[in-house]
Amino acid sequence: MEALLPINKSNTRLIIVHHSLPLSLQNVGDGGYWSFHDRNLASLASSVHLLKKNNIINDYIWVGCPVNDQFQPLSGTGNDDSEEESNRLYSLLVENDCNPVETINQKLYEDAVINFTHKFLKNIFHYEVSESRFDEGHWSSYKEFNRQFANKVLQLYRPGDIIWVHGIELLTLPRLLRKLNASIFVGLFLHSPFPSVEVFRCVSSRKQILKGMLGANLIAFQAYSYSRYFCQSCTRLLGTPAGFDSVKFNDKTDDKNGRNTGTSNERITKISVFSEGIDPNVTLQIISHESTKQRINELKETFKGKTIFISKDQGEANEGTKNKLLAFESFLKRNPSLVKDVVLFLICEPINNNNNNNSSLNASSSASGSSNGSSPGHSMNSSCNGLSFSGFASSFGFISGGNGGGNAVNNRKDKVISMINETVARINGEYGKVGTIPIQYINRFVDYEEICSFFQVADILLSAPLREGMNLDTHDFVASHRIKNNNCDKPGILILSEFDGASRCFSGAILVNPYSVNQISHGIETAFHLKKDEAIIKHNQNLEYVMTNTSYLWGEAFLYDILSLQDQLQSQQQEMVDTCYLDIKVLDKSYRLADRRLLIFDYDGAFKSFQQQQQQQQSPNQQQHQDNSQSQYLPAKIANILKKLSKDTKNIIYVITSRDASTFGNLLENIPGVGLGCEHGSFLKSSTGIHGGIEEWQNLSEGIDLSWKEMVVPILEHFCERIPGSSLVVNKVTVAFSYENCFSEYSSENAQELLTTLMEVAGKTPIDISNSNKVIEIKPSGTGSSIAMKKVMEENPEIDFMLCIGDEKTEQGVFDLLDRLNPNHFAVSVGKKKSYTKYFVNNQNQVLSMLELVSNYLNVSSPPTNFHSYMNSISLKAESSPMVENSTPNLPYSLPI
Repeated sequence: MEALLPINKSNTRLIIVHHSLPLSLQNVGDGGYWSFHDRNLASLASSVHLLKKNNIINDYIWVGCPVNDQFQPLSGTGNDDSEEESNRLYSLLVENDCNPVETINQKLYEDAVINFTHKFLKNIFHYEVSESRFDEGHWSSYKEFNRQFANKVLQLYRPGDIIWVHGIELLTLPRLLRKLNASIFVGLFLHSPFPSVEVFRCVSSRKQILKGMLGANLIAFQAYSYSRYFCQSCTRLLGTPAGFDSVKFNDKTDDKNGRNTGTSNERITKISVFSEGIDPNVTLQIISHESTKQRINELKETFKGKTIFISKDQGEANEGTKNKLLAFESFLKRNPSLVKDVVLFLICEPINNNNNNNSSLNASSSASGSSNGSSPGHSMNSSCNGLSFSGFASSFGFISGGNGGGNAVNNRKDKVISMINETVARINGEYGKVGTIPIQYINRFVDYEEICSFFQVADILLSAPLREGMNLDTHDFVASHRIKNNNCDKPGILILSEFDGASRCFSGAILVNPYSVNQISHGIETAFHLKKDEAIIKHNQNLEYVMTNTSYLWGEAFLYDILSLQDQLQSQQQEMVDTCYLDIKVLDKSYRLADRRLLIFDYDGAFKSFQQQQQQQQSPNQQQHQDNSQSQYLPAKIANILKKLSKDTKNIIYVITSRDASTFGNLLENIPGVGLGCEHGSFLKSSTGIHGGIEEWQNLSEGIDLSWKEMVVPILEHFCERIPGSSLVVNKVTVAFSYENCFSEYSSENAQELLTTLMEVAGKTPIDISNSNKVIEIKPSGTGSSIAMKKVMEENPEIDFMLCIGDEKTEQGVFDLLDRLNPNHFAVSVGKKKSYTKYFVNNQNQVLSMLELVSNYLNVSSPPTNFHSYMNSISLKAESSPMVENSTPNLPYSLPI
C-alpha cells in the first residue's frame, strides 16, 4: 500500500487526539518499549511510531488528558510538588510528543469520560440498554469536554496537519473542529462497536452525536457491520442519503439557542473499514527476553501434561465471563475423566486501581506477577525512566488525593464480579483436588510480559465477550505462538465470540454465541479434541492474518484514505473555483461555428418552473380537467424554442427525465426532431421524431433484473398508506415515492424509516436509491441517463459542440460526459450551489433567454455584416429584460436576472 500513497506527503504531521495521553513508566525488557494498560492505545502508539520510522509521516503529536493506566485522573502527592518539578514533568511530556489539555479539571473529566462515556454511552454501544441512564448534566460536561479539546487542537494545528481522533469520548469533536476551521482534515476511528439503529435511537442526544461524527472527512470502523449500522442511523435519524461507503450530510448552522440560521454546508463523509492490528515483532521480542523465557519454563513445568485454556477480560467485559465459567463447568461435568488434564487460566482485570493488590482465590504459581498492567507501545524518550507522573496531576487541574474515576463500577457490575468469585470457588471446590485445581483465578492487573508468558504456554484462548469492537488479545495470543523456523509444535487455537470484531478477521477460529452456555461448552470440547494437523492449519491461517494486518498497515490504510480524500477535495475545490457565470458571447460564437451539435436538457432542471407557472395560472376547472385526463401541456415558450432548435439540421436534441415514456411522450408529441430519454435513461427515443407510438422507443434496460420490484413496491405501498399526502409512481423500470406535500414531523420520521428500510434492501439487491426534495427514486444499478447519452455520443462521433443544462439534482454522470477542457463543451447548471459544472446561470428564466438567443440567429432576415460587432453587442450585465413568450426577441439580448 505504501506505493499507492499519494506522492509528496512525507511532510505530513499527524495530530493524534485521544481522551488520555499514552503515559506509562514500565520498560518492557531491553527493547526500550514503554507500555500502556489499554491495548488499543498501545496499538495506536505502535502504529504512529512505525509510520514515522518508515518516513510515511514527518512527525506526530498527542493531545489528551494526563491520566493513569486505567484512564482515571492522576492523583498522588501533587500538592507537595514544586513548580520546578511540575515544569520538568511538563517538559518531558512535550519532549515525548504529548500535549495535555490543561483546562480540563478532575470534575469535568469524571462527568464527561467516566460518567457519561463509560457508564452510559459505552453501555449503549455494547447493547446494555437497560443499565444505561442519560443525565443531562453529564451530557453538558461531555460537550464541554469536547469543546476544550477542540480549542487545544486548534492551538497546535498547522496548515497541512491531519487530525486523527480516537474513541467514543470525542464523538462531537470533529464537527467542533470543522466549525472553527473548515479547511482541516479530520479522521475519526471507533475502537468500539457501533450499535444497530434501534439501539442507538435510545440515546437522547443521538442526532447531536451523529452530526458531531459527520464533521469528519473520514470515519472508520473495525467491521463492516458497524459501518452499516452507522449509515442506517444517519439515514433513519438525520434523513441523510447514505451509501455503503459515504454519507452526504447537509450541515445546517444553528445559533446559540439551537435555531437554524438558514445557512448550511453540504459535504460528503467517507466511511471506511480497517481493522486494528498489533506489531507482532514486539510480542516475539518480549517472548525472546530471558526473564520471559524463564517465566514460560516455570509455567510449563508447573502445568506439564495439561491442556491450558486461557481467558482474559477487563472490567466491563466481565459479564461475559459468567457464561464462560458455566460452559467450562458443563465441559467438566460431561468429561469428568479430563478434569486432571485441563486447566483454565481465568484473568479478570478490575476496573480501577484499588483492586491492584487483590489476591487470587488460590495460591497457584500462575497467580504471581506484577501488579501494574501494561501493553507494548512506541519507544519513548529514555529520560523519562524512573520519573513519577503522579505529581503532574495538580499542575493541570487534577485534584490529588481523590479516588478519581475509581467509582466507575456500579452495583450491577459489583454483583457480576461477586458471582464470578463464587462460581470459581464452587467449581474449584467441586472438581479440585490436592495438586489439581481446574481454574487458576487472577483478579488483578497483569503486565504485558506476564500475559505474553501465559499466552505462549496456553493451548486455547477462550474469548467470548457479549459485544466487543476488536479484542487485540486474540492477536497477541496468535503472535505468541509464532515459532521461528516454522517449527509449529504448539499451535494456538481460538474460541471467539460471534459478536467480537475479531471474529471477522480469524478464519481459523471456532465461533460461539456468547449468550449460549451450551455453544461455548461445545466449542471448548471441539477445541480440546482438535487434531494436531487441523489445529496447525487453523493456527497458520490466523497467524497469516496477524502478520499481514499489523498496526503499521492499519495506520497506513488510514493515511491512504485521508490523503486520497484530501487530493480529491482539492481537485473538486479547484473545479468549483473554475466554475463561472456563463459567457453568452462565448457560447453563441461556439454554437454558430459548430457543424454538429448535441443539446441535452434535463427537463426538471431546465424547464420545470415554467410548467409550474402555467399550472398556477390555470383555473380550478382547468386543473381538475388536466388531473382527470392525466396529461400535461408543454408551455408555449418552451415548445417554441425546442421547435426552432430542432429545425436546425446540425442539432441533435435530447430531453431527459425521470418520468415514464408514455407521459413524457404525450408532453412533447407536437415537437418532432426532439429525442427523449425517460425513466433515467431506461427508454430512449431517437431525435428523428416521436410519431408512431411506443414501438419506436428503445428499451436500454432490457434484460436487467427487475425482480427487486416485487420486494420494494410492497414496502413503498405500506409507507404510502402510513404517510397521508404521499404518492407512489411505479413505472416500467423505475419507482418513485413522493412526500412533497407532507410537512409534518410524523411524515419526515416515517420517510427516514423508509429510507433505512430501502438501504437494507439495497445491500441485497442491485438497486440505486436517490433522495432529493422529498422524492425517493429507485432504479436498477447500471442504468442512468448518462449511459443513454453516452450511447448517443458513440453513434454520432462527428459531434463538435455539446450543451448540457440541468441543476444540482441532475445525474452527475451526464455532466461528466462533457470535457471541461474542451472550449466547445458547455455543462451549465441552473444555480451554482454545489455544482461541479464549468458554467452556471442563476435561474431557469436565464436558460430560456439563452436558448432564445441561439435559436433566433437563423431567423434574422440577414446576418450581421460585422459578426464581431454583433458579439460585442450581447451584454452580460444584470439588466432587466421582459420574457417574450410567442415572439422573437430583439437583438442584442441580455440575460435577465
